Amino acid sequence: MPYTMSLFVILAFLWYGFVVYRKGIEYRFHEESVMDLIVLSAVTSWLLGRAGFIIANWSVFSVNWLRIGLINSYPGYDLVGIVLGLMLSVLLIASREEIVFFKGIDLLFLGFVSAVPFERLGRVLVGDVRLWMGLPVELFQSLAFLLVFVVMWRMEGEYRTYEWYRNRQTEAKNGFIAGIGLVFLGGLMILSSWWGSLSLYQLIFGGVSTFIGSIWLYFRSGRGLHSIGV
Repeated sequence: MPYTMSLFVILAFLWYGFVVYRKGIEYRFHEESVMDLIVLSAVTSWLLGRAGFIIANWSVFSVNWLRIGLINSYPGYDLVGIVLGLMLSVLLIASREEIVFFKGIDLLFLGFVSAVPFERLGRVLVGDVRLWMGLPVELFQSLAFLLVFVVMWRMEGEYRTYEWYRNRQTEAKNGFIAGIGLVFLGGLMILSSWWGSLSLYQLIFGGVSTFIGSIWLYFRSGRGLHSIGV
């Protein structure tokens, strides 16, 4: 069973890399910069995701610290850590002036959303699931993230024409995909807390993600505090 899950994680990473690479080339980034971004984002997101999982389950790992390295016996990673890892990798590459931060974060969010369906489906096949109405919550998540990816892929090609986002600017700013991705991610986390056992953590994370994504979109659209009378 661990090998099945590992296979789907590898498939998720390969598809993630393909999406990021294809869009990165369309954004006219240098091929080496795109490859650096793919590898660095994979490493940082995995490390921070694993660290988040360990912190969230400290009672399990504090008994025996060796369990931290026993990934097959104590698998898991935290979604918040993964998102933070993606942002950190973009900051590091952008600091070398090889890519623009907001273009880079758009790339990684699009790739991230495209990879989640593989990971969720892997959980279904190994039986690491919660049930809702007799069906795995992770199956619903896989289908939902697949739909979100399709919508975001289409939006990536159209958002520069959205009048509400351009907000009288000559051109739309990059960062739309990351902002809308945070909103979608937050919404799905909130729904997941109702599909399965109600989780306060998921509700909080979903609410915060939706709020940050909305604020992100508001400011990237060229609006500011003056628009709300502050």
